[in-house]
Amino acid sequence: MSFAPELVTPSIRRYAPTSMRLLRPLVCLLLLPTVAFAAARPVILDVDPGIDDALAILLAVRSPELDVRAITVVFGNVELELGASNTLKILELAGRSDIPVARGEAGPLVGEPLTAKNVHGDNGIGNVRLPEPRAKFYEGGALQLLAETLASSSEPVTLLPVGPLTNIALFLKTHPELRPKIREIVSMGGSAAAPGTVMPTVSFNILNDPEAAAIVYRSGVPVTMVGLDVTSKTVLTPERITSLSGSSDPVARFVEAVVGFHRNVRGASGVVVHDPLAVGAVIDPSFVAIELLPVDVELRGDLTRGQMVVDRRAEATWRTEAARSTRVALDVDAERFLSFLLERLSSTRR
Repeated sequence: MSFAPELVTPSIRRYAPTSMRLLRPLVCLLLLPTVAFAAARPVILDVDPGIDDALAILLAVRSPELDVRAITVVFGNVELELGASNTLKILELAGRSDIPVARGEAGPLVGEPLTAKNVHGDNGIGNVRLPEPRAKFYEGGALQLLAETLASSSEPVTLLPVGPLTNIALFLKTHPELRPKIREIVSMGGSAAAPGTVMPTVSFNILNDPEAAAIVYRSGVPVTMVGLDVTSKTVLTPERITSLSGSSDPVARFVEAVVGFHRNVRGASGVVVHDPLAVGAVIDPSFVAIELLPVDVELRGDLTRGQMVVDRRAEATWRTEAARSTRVALDVDAERFLSFLLERLSSTRR
């Protein structure tokens, strides 16, 4: 870093004044802490663990760029109580039982909840047995924990929901006065053009509560959609994690076990790390290519209920009262992200 560079021209050679040359090392030393120790970004995770949710939690708590202030749990991949228990277990595995965890909603605003145990195993975490957690749940519910955490923060907080958006939607409706304390919402779910997971054009998280998704995307709070267009390209395979073999780190052993579950039990190539990519996009936005687009949620179609309607026309004329400018992830540097994820999951640093 040079603050008083040597100035060179073809005919004249000048140097910075002596006083500046003496001050330069001091200036560099004063600036180093700003560069090396940038403040961690406060975040609240909203999860439904779920194998990829578990990996997202582990990535978040092992990343010094993030300050995980709280975790709320919602129904989704598994029932609420099982997902909540899994969250405490994962935090204990990572040595982060200090993070408060609150139970949220057990079902969607409309209709009945769906689960995905066929993908995540009967216990939601690849049938891997983890010790019963010693930590207890936050005494209030998810909405209270969200409100207290945001109200007490001296800076805006990023909300990182990676399951159905029920908790977040109810919070936005219940506490409109705290919306200015939300820096942005980075949501895993939906698709602009990629095939859906449970229906041809619909992702699991959005189908599980389309009305909640509509509330969030119509709220006016800045939203980033990290959907299937990018997450489906990030697959953690057994071949990629051979470096974890024989590790004494319990997190590394857990990662090895859940990837093995997908290959050996489900016959899949590996774990599609949907939720960790959403966390990664907060840590390093350059992992994904973003475009600002109008987005809304279809609520009525027999075949398309829960579809994210993303207008990618050069001159979009489609507008509804609901349309907002949403940051949509359309491409991903999958190789670089997967290398980053594996490095964080195999490292005990914080």
